[in-house]
Amino acid sequence: MSDASSESSSESESGSNGNPFFAPTDGRCLINDLPTELLSQIFMVGAAANADEEKFDEDDEEEACRSCDSLSDSGSESSEQSTDYEREMDFELLVTRVCKRWREVAIAIPSLWSTIVYEEPFLIDKARAYLERSQDVPLTISIDCSLNDDLREEEEEEDLEDPESAKTTEQYANLKAFLDLVHSHSSRWRSFELMVSFYALMQLGLETLASCPSAPMLEVLQLYHYEDGEEVANFSPAQLKEQNFILFHGNAPRLSQVALWGVHLDWAKSGFLAGLRDLELAYHAPDVRPSYRDFLRILRASPELTTLTLCQSGPAGYPVEWLQSISEGDSEADALVELTPTLDSPLSLTLSSLSNLVLAFMPPNYVIALLDRLHVPNVTSLALDFEDDDYTSVLEHMSSPSPVSSKPLFAGIQALKISGMPCTDVPTLCRALSTLQNVMSLNINFFHVDYIWLALLEAPEKVHRTTVTTGTVYCPRLNTFTTTGLDSISMRDLVESRERQGYPLKHVYMGVDDDVTGEDRDWLREHLETFDFFEGSDGDDDDDDGSDGVLEIDVDDQDFIAEMANNPELMAEMADQLGMDLVEDDDDQEWTDSD
Repeated sequence: MSDASSESSSESESGSNGNPFFAPTDGRCLINDLPTELLSQIFMVGAAANADEEKFDEDDEEEACRSCDSLSDSGSESSEQSTDYEREMDFELLVTRVCKRWREVAIAIPSLWSTIVYEEPFLIDKARAYLERSQDVPLTISIDCSLNDDLREEEEEEDLEDPESAKTTEQYANLKAFLDLVHSHSSRWRSFELMVSFYALMQLGLETLASCPSAPMLEVLQLYHYEDGEEVANFSPAQLKEQNFILFHGNAPRLSQVALWGVHLDWAKSGFLAGLRDLELAYHAPDVRPSYRDFLRILRASPELTTLTLCQSGPAGYPVEWLQSISEGDSEADALVELTPTLDSPLSLTLSSLSNLVLAFMPPNYVIALLDRLHVPNVTSLALDFEDDDYTSVLEHMSSPSPVSSKPLFAGIQALKISGMPCTDVPTLCRALSTLQNVMSLNINFFHVDYIWLALLEAPEKVHRTTVTTGTVYCPRLNTFTTTGLDSISMRDLVESRERQGYPLKHVYMGVDDDVTGEDRDWLREHLETFDFFEGSDGDDDDDDGSDGVLEIDVDDQDFIAEMANNPELMAEMADQLGMDLVEDDDDQEWTDSD
């Protein structure tokens, strides 16, 4: 074969003029040559990437919706009432609308349909179809009943506040219908998440979970009751305080991650809270918190616990009540009057596997009492968020040996996040920073943390000459600094100072809304390995408009995916250039793909 003939053949195989973005001249569709297994993997990667993105920007929510009619999986009209809005199309639905082969491949991948999401507007046909297509693979159930303040109706809000009146609302009926649907698949649940603004809806969820005979595959349980307002002494609504049921009949053997926000259980009977790796207790009224006895039981039953988060929650009461709960029914313990904690004390517990600890919104004396009794020798990541009170005593405690440990808590910390820390006592701050010898990553919110922290990190001898010797540098291993509420001038001064002293920062991240000048930004990027902003300064659009009439596709561009889903002309152009046969679909669908 001649060179010219070979070149012509090569061009025919690869497309017009050898450009892979144009269909071959012989009419073949190159993408259809991909093995089904590879195409399936591409779909799974795409779905995972899409799941990581925020599905909604609250400010643009109305723009992300469009009116349409609901169709069943077969393409016929659904019996469900049509809705006025639809969110951006999910990735797995999008790929079923590109061409017939993609639809066939996508529908045949059970894992692609294994995430069942409840959001308003409620589409029960969509949930049914996903359950059917997922076959027998483990399921992720995510339910969002938290209301947007701008959209909620006042009458509906008033009804939902009252547990009995809530049962007459549309949202209650929709949630019940969804829970009834997924309840029969509880044996397949791998993750269950429920978010509500009103406790009546959470109670419905709890009762549904209690009616499940078991949850043999459940690994993640996340229950969130979002409620505005300050901490209250007593749980409300009071009639829902007592529970005469146990979730999953106490049978969830694989459970490893639990988050309970403003949601309490019958702690004494919830033996399924065992074998946990991640436990988060948050926003519990004092009268529904676990007793110290139950709190210790949960921790002891989770020897591989790596993350513990306590936010305005934790064991009920203080050391006296803790001892009383431990000694219930124990005649020997009843006689115990020594409250001073030691490693041998019945109030103490060593959590050897714990590496991440989060403490927030609890009184200083409560924090100290708890840390006096929990031995956490291997914690390397610590997050703190306190307000209103004086937490000097807490910093002193974390910088000193405790009754259960000869090593200060701060001494082993490698990553520290401080979102709030009311303390301006310079000697205490100096002691704390001098103990943080191993910290490599520091995250500080300067809206709620005093600027003295910054001054001590930059030039401690200028702040307190009587405490600090010349040449002292705090946090010598610090290389990553993340801040909110700090201006670029202050950050630049810190970077220059640390570099001059021989302890340079390498990575700096600042809040996207913080005051950063263009000059300082350029300087920081020149003197650091990484300088960036929260919420992504990487999202700038590419100026390349795709010359030569070629449609350029960025598979990571979620905006393009959404635009293609809602723009038939764009989809047709892409299909024409790729030589693909589009699915014929004359109906305007709400969520489903077409045959």
